[in-house]
Amino acid sequence: MITKKNSVEIFELPFTNEKKTNIDKQLLKKIQPEDKQNIAFFDEEKLEIRSSKAKAQANDWYTALQRAEEMTYISWDYNPKKMKTSSTKNTTPPDHLAKVSKTVEEQGIPYNWGGYDGVDTSNSSGKNFKDSISKGDTAGNVNTNLDYRSSGTAGIDCSGFISSAYELGDKFGTSNLTKKFKKTSWYDFQAGDIGLRKGHVWMLESVKKGSDNPKGFYTYEATTDGTGDKAKSYYRSWDDAQSYTPYTIKE
Repeated sequence: MITKKNSVEIFELPFTNEKKTNIDKQLLKKIQPEDKQNIAFFDEEKLEIRSSKAKAQANDWYTALQRAEEMTYISWDYNPKKMKTSSTKNTTPPDHLAKVSKTVEEQGIPYNWGGYDGVDTSNSSGKNFKDSISKGDTAGNVNTNLDYRSSGTAGIDCSGFISSAYELGDKFGTSNLTKKFKKTSWYDFQAGDIGLRKGHVWMLESVKKGSDNPKGFYTYEATTDGTGDKAKSYYRSWDDAQSYTPYTIKE
């Protein structure tokens, strides 16, 4: 449902296999409010408000959120006999895949140091993550000994995740994402913005509100923190977030 200045438009959207709606670019253009007021997202205790007046390229952050979600919830079959990454001086299999002994359905692109394999981006052997593992690359690598992706592995790391979500055209590292993003404040920090520090970056999905400051942030990110070394939905407390700097996409 899209609220306009003097009317309301209702759209019936098809669902994907993951039961998520498909929103195409034509519909995104219609979503921009005529009066340029705030766009609000409500999900139980989550609340996030984004001002389209402050963001000239609203489609950038909205499309990036959709792409981040797709990488987070993508389903794929992990066959350890063909896809398990070996334990060597330069490669280590993601923890949640290391002990799997038979083919299972997995969710989320596995973490791969130096990786840029999204749903339609790649720096490995295929056109994207699924294509790369079908061509013989192994799934993920959490070993960080190299300054680049270990040959023969597929997946995505934290900066590759942001680069793919925002369709930056190439993989940017945490050291040069500032070429595409600019500093913002925690007060103006909104959905699609990123928390960046040396060595890691994540995308804001929504805010968990507190009485004064936010209690914390729900994120999309490729990380080895928490359960599963992969692209996933995560939660970072307000105190944890203070070790990062907030950035927003440049207009």
